[in-house]
Amino acid sequence: MALHLQQVLVDVPIANLKAGESARTFVHNLSSRLGIPSTDLQQQFHEILCQVFASALGFWICDYVAVVCADGSISSSDPEEHTILQPAGVLAWCQSTTQELQHKVVAVVKSGATTAAQPDHIIELGRASKTLLAIAEAVRSAMGSSRCAGVSRWDLPYVLLLQPTAGLFATLPRTQV
Repeated sequence: MALHLQQVLVDVPIANLKAGESARTFVHNLSSRLGIPSTDLQQQFHEILCQVFASALGFWICDYVAVVCADGSISSSDPEEHTILQPAGVLAWCQSTTQELQHKVVAVVKSGATTAAQPDHIIELGRASKTLLAIAEAVRSAMGSSRCAGVSRWDLPYVLLLQPTAGLFATLPRTQV
């Protein structure tokens, strides 16, 4: 899966958007090559990001944010296209992915099982969280200093990822170790 995905990302590069390809065409080309059914543009975009993320290619999402979202000259009058060309489009995906990870963390903690696979699962969740923090930082950077006046380097990742997770842990039953 990851090798096929890497080839698709090479064959349909982010640079196509800088060269004038519409966001709709870009997403459609990626979706059709990845076998993602045609739905609304935002759903297709999120599914692309999910597949990229699941294949441990989070750097591509950071590149997308840096190349597309941070470039004010890449725009569209189509509201759906405009959304996925903005940092907010990636931010919405980050938030839903964060919620999914939170549920997985809670499930692992609540299970209380100490199987041989649990440490690997926890390490996988840690790597995924680290990748989401990197993506959140890329989104923060793409939002620019004018849109983030007074926001420190860690505020957006904290609000996006860490604060909700801390709230989830507060709801877990306390156990003695």
